[in-house]
Amino acid sequence: MKTVINVCGVGPGSEDLMTADVRKVIENADIVLTSLKDSEALKALNANIRCLTVTEMLAFISDEIGAENGRKLAVAASGDTGFHSIASTIVGRFPEAEICLHPGIGTISYFMAKIGKNYEDLRAVSFHGINGSAVPFVTYNEKVFCLTDNKVTPATIAEELVRAGLGDRVKMYVGEDLSSSNEKISCGTPAEMKGKEYSKLSVVYVENPWVPDRYRTLKDDDFIRGGVPMTKEEVRTLVISKLDVRPGDTVYDVGAGTGSVTAGLAYRACEGEVYAIEVDPEGVELIRVNMKKLGAFNIKVIEGKAPEALNGLPAPDRVFIGGSKGNLREIVNCCLEKNPEAVTVLTTVTLDTLAEALKLTDELSLSSDIVCINVSRARKMGGYDLMKAENPVYIITLKK
Repeated sequence: MKTVINVCGVGPGSEDLMTADVRKVIENADIVLTSLKDSEALKALNANIRCLTVTEMLAFISDEIGAENGRKLAVAASGDTGFHSIASTIVGRFPEAEICLHPGIGTISYFMAKIGKNYEDLRAVSFHGINGSAVPFVTYNEKVFCLTDNKVTPATIAEELVRAGLGDRVKMYVGEDLSSSNEKISCGTPAEMKGKEYSKLSVVYVENPWVPDRYRTLKDDDFIRGGVPMTKEEVRTLVISKLDVRPGDTVYDVGAGTGSVTAGLAYRACEGEVYAIEVDPEGVELIRVNMKKLGAFNIKVIEGKAPEALNGLPAPDRVFIGGSKGNLREIVNCCLEKNPEAVTVLTTVTLDTLAEALKLTDELSLSSDIVCINVSRARKMGGYDLMKAENPVYIITLKK
């Protein structure tokens, strides 16, 4: 006989919040499987509860399907079956089984109701078993909900937001032990919330009223420049296009200057992080000023000279080299050692650097795409408008 697997969303944890349908399925199951440590509410409905790890649970289900004894299994999952639930794992692993999903009250709906917020435009993120950062999501979304774990906790989220410059710009809510007798909800700025102890069963909601328009094209006048060279608008636009940055990418901007390309890349990598590497102290300060001015808080400024400054950074998906200080070969090698599939784009106005890039292409078996861009700008000369040419710029794309 065919094994029936009922995956039940049991809500935030309280028996009172289980739906009538879920309660009935659990009561009538031959065996109830769960990875929830607190299973008292389940035991009140069914005596045959087995607390297993996810790996053990999948192995148990596999054995049951193979035995064909026709027992009814209920898998009790926290919250709802449709949001980062074991339900998707079971459906994907056992397509031949008869699987029924029974939705429950999700943590999102419960928590948002508790704090009196709607969630039509909410960005929901799970950090269960993932080493991620909430900073990019908070930077580009007005409302962000986070499922935390033992590594990405409410305290670490608050600390990250403070380090990124969002410590006093956003509001943060923490829900602990939701629907239990120990339920606690607190709120404040990340600066106020950091350094505190929170329950291991916590969720976080962050509200950012200062979200930038990441779809706009940044103009030269958007940046504070000082005395540091800046990649011009037309070249910057083409460079960003050539890099083809995806939302979750990790990006390096080597020789970041004022941070003009950095900010454009940060808008594209709206779920990732951009590392701005700059050796000039004035440039480092300008990058920080411009990232705050433009709201691009998913930028991490690294003061130092590449390739040494790249040590300890996560592997890049995309690399822009605006200035190499004579270390082009070493920088490209360092990035490819971290990720052989990384795409590198570099700019130069000299034929010497162009020749070096072509030599690297052969030595490292890379494919190259070379574009020479010539830009002229209209200038007033007396009563006439004349076109004044800028230096030609070579844009070189290197990849496997």
